[in-house]
Amino acid sequence: MSNVVISYHTSNSAVAEQAKEALSSSKCDVYLVNDAVPMSLATREQAVQWCGVFVVVASVKYQRDAACMEIANYARQLKKPVVTIIAQSKYTPFGALGAISISG
Repeated sequence: MSNVVISYHTSNSAVAEQAKEALSSSKCDVYLVNDAVPMSLATREQAVQWCGVFVVVASVKYQRDAACMEIANYARQLKKPVVTIIAQSKYTPFGALGAISISG
């Protein structure tokens, strides 16, 4: 199967963990990246380079966080397939995150 990176804001940890469990049971290797972990930009970039699919757990907090958006933009630059999970009701990604979400 594919290597997957799930990128999320720490306020959506439960959603990210559920996605990780589901993908891991499908024999995917899953790496979690959030606004706090890993601290190193180089490590975040390596994770995106490694993955075959980039998953965004989208929310207002994700969209407002510079570290989250930086890694999402990097995945877009590398032309990684992007899957978006909307973690907040009545929320639609817009701007850069909206573009990333529809490009997947």
